[in-house]
Amino acid sequence: MDRSIFTANAPGKFWEVSVEGYRDWAFIPDPLPEAWEIPPEIWSLLLQARIEHLFESPAITIPQFSDMCGIRYNTAQTDIERLVRANILTRSDIQARPKIYFASKILDIAYGD
Repeated sequence: MDRSIFTANAPGKFWEVSVEGYRDWAFIPDPLPEAWEIPPEIWSLLLQARIEHLFESPAITIPQFSDMCGIRYNTAQTDIERLVRANILTRSDIQARPKIYFASKILDIAYGD
Protein backbone atom coordinates (compact mmCIF):
# COMPACT_ATOMS: atom_id res chain seq x y z
CA MET A 1 0.00 0.00 0.00
CA ASP A 2 1.22 3.50 -0.80
CA ARG A 3 1.27 5.21 2.60
CA SER A 4 1.76 8.65 1.06
CA ILE A 5 -1.97 8.82 0.34
CA PHE A 6 -2.47 9.35 4.07
CA THR A 7 0.28 11.89 4.70
CA ALA A 8 -0.50 13.87 1.54
CA ASN A 9 -3.94 14.80 2.86
CA ALA A 10 -3.32 15.22 6.59
CA PRO A 11 -0.31 15.82 8.82
CA GLY A 12 0.52 12.88 10.96
CA LYS A 13 2.85 9.97 11.40
CA PHE A 14 2.93 6.25 10.80
CA TRP A 15 3.77 4.07 13.77
CA GLU A 16 4.84 0.50 13.45
CA VAL A 17 2.75 -1.63 15.78
CA SER A 18 2.94 -5.26 16.74
CA VAL A 19 -0.15 -7.06 17.93
CA GLU A 20 -0.02 -10.73 18.85
CA GLY A 21 3.17 -11.14 16.83
CA TYR A 22 1.87 -9.47 13.68
CA ARG A 23 3.53 -6.25 12.52
CA ASP A 24 1.48 -3.51 10.93
CA TRP A 25 1.32 0.27 10.57
CA ALA A 26 -1.05 2.75 12.17
CA PHE A 27 -1.52 6.30 10.89
CA ILE A 28 -2.16 8.79 13.66
CA PRO A 29 -3.16 12.29 12.53
CA ASP A 30 -1.47 15.15 14.35
CA PRO A 31 -3.28 17.00 15.75
CA LEU A 32 -6.14 14.62 16.41
CA PRO A 33 -9.54 15.75 15.20
CA GLU A 34 -11.44 17.17 18.19
CA ALA A 35 -14.17 14.52 18.11
CA TRP A 36 -11.69 11.65 17.75
CA GLU A 37 -10.22 9.96 20.78
CA ILE A 38 -7.60 7.26 20.88
CA PRO A 39 -8.68 4.19 22.84
CA PRO A 40 -6.58 3.60 25.98
CA GLU A 41 -5.04 0.41 24.60
CA ILE A 42 -3.66 2.34 21.60
CA TRP A 43 -2.04 5.00 23.83
CA SER A 44 0.21 2.33 25.30
CA LEU A 45 1.40 1.36 21.81
CA LEU A 46 2.08 4.98 20.87
CA LEU A 47 3.94 5.71 24.09
CA GLN A 48 5.95 2.51 23.68
CA ALA A 49 7.08 3.69 20.24
CA ARG A 50 7.94 7.13 21.62
CA ILE A 51 9.78 5.70 24.62
CA GLU A 52 12.24 4.13 22.16
CA HIS A 53 13.42 7.67 21.36
CA LEU A 54 14.49 8.09 24.98
CA PHE A 55 17.24 5.54 24.42
CA GLU A 56 18.74 7.99 21.91
CA SER A 57 18.51 10.87 24.37
CA PRO A 58 17.63 10.02 27.99
CA ALA A 59 17.82 13.72 28.96
CA ILE A 60 15.30 15.61 26.87
CA THR A 61 13.18 18.73 26.57
CA ILE A 62 9.69 18.97 25.13
CA PRO A 63 10.92 20.69 21.91
CA GLN A 64 13.58 17.96 21.45
CA PHE A 65 11.01 15.20 22.02
CA SER A 66 8.69 16.89 19.53
CA ASP A 67 11.44 16.98 16.88
CA MET A 68 12.64 13.43 17.54
CA CYS A 69 9.15 11.94 17.32
CA GLY A 70 7.94 14.15 14.48
CA ILE A 71 4.96 15.39 16.49
CA ARG A 72 3.62 18.81 17.45
CA TYR A 73 4.74 20.55 20.63
CA ASN A 74 1.35 20.11 22.38
CA THR A 75 1.32 16.39 21.61
CA ALA A 76 4.90 16.05 22.90
CA GLN A 77 3.96 17.95 26.07
CA THR A 78 0.98 15.64 26.69
CA ASP A 79 3.11 12.55 26.09
CA ILE A 80 5.84 13.77 28.43
CA GLU A 81 3.22 14.45 31.13
CA ARG A 82 1.97 10.87 30.71
CA LEU A 83 5.53 9.55 30.91
CA VAL A 84 6.13 11.55 34.12
CA ARG A 85 2.93 10.12 35.65
CA ALA A 86 4.12 6.62 34.66
CA ASN A 87 7.48 7.28 36.39
CA ILE A 88 9.36 6.83 33.13
CA LEU A 89 10.50 10.46 33.05
CA THR A 90 11.45 12.73 35.95
CA ARG A 91 11.40 16.51 35.76
CA SER A 92 14.82 17.97 36.48
CA ASP A 93 15.45 20.35 39.36
CA ILE A 94 17.66 22.39 37.03
CA GLN A 95 16.16 25.85 36.62
CA ALA A 96 16.44 26.00 32.83
CA ARG A 97 14.13 26.79 29.97
CA PRO A 98 12.96 24.69 28.31
CA LYS A 99 12.45 22.26 31.17
CA ILE A 100 14.65 19.16 31.15
CA TYR A 101 13.30 15.67 31.80
CA PHE A 102 15.37 12.57 32.56
CA ALA A 103 14.70 8.93 31.85
CA SER A 104 16.48 8.00 35.06
CA LYS A 105 16.15 4.22 34.70
CA ILE A 106 17.79 4.39 31.27
CA LEU A 107 20.54 6.63 32.69
CA ASP A 108 21.07 4.19 35.58
CA ILE A 109 21.47 1.28 33.18
CA ALA A 110 23.76 3.18 30.83
CA TYR A 111 25.92 5.04 33.36
CA GLY A 112 25.36 3.33 36.70
CA ASP A 113 28.04 1.44 38.57
